Amino acid sequence: MFQKYNSVLRGIKAEPESRMAISLKKLTKGNTYTTTLHCINSVIVKLGKLTKAQKVYRGISGGVLPDEFWTKNKYNVCGGVEFAFTSTTTDREVAVRYASSGKVGMVFEIQMGMVDRGAELEWLSQYPGEREICFAPLTVTHCQVTPKTTTTPRPCLIAAFPRHSRCHRALRCRKRAWRAQ
Repeated sequence: MFQKYNSVLRGIKAEPESRMAISLKKLTKGNTYTTTLHCINSVIVKLGKLTKAQKVYRGISGGVLPDEFWTKNKYNVCGGVEFAFTSTTTDREVAVRYASSGKVGMVFEIQMGMVDRGAELEWLSQYPGEREICFAPLTVTHCQVTPKTTTTPRPCLIAAFPRHSRCHRALRCRKRAWRAQ
């Protein structure tokens, strides 16, 4: 189900003939899961307040981030916004395994802060061994260091991000967009 929910969050405003829009239509058959997404988001934000701030890892496989993610812009910032739920783990090896499963892989090392914490989902997960921490949609990743390569079963990129935060204003705008549909 997470694939359907994340497809809606990432592709609702995609160009009609884009790969994302075609995938969205195929997966969801027009259902935008508005109430479900709102409830899941609400739970993640509330459970995040109970989660201990700690280091988490996110493995990404099968794609390369654009240069704009790594290079500071005219405002001296770089990074990006994830429109969907952001799944991370407290177990670095889980993230490395996931990142190594495709042709191109990356592992992000993220330090949660006092305010910006994900929800610990191990207690209700189908895969409790993955030790998942999930962040709400519209999580901002501030890239603060240069990536480096590491030796794993397949080469992957390790990048440390001391800042991972929710975009509160964007979330309010997104809620308005959901209501308008």
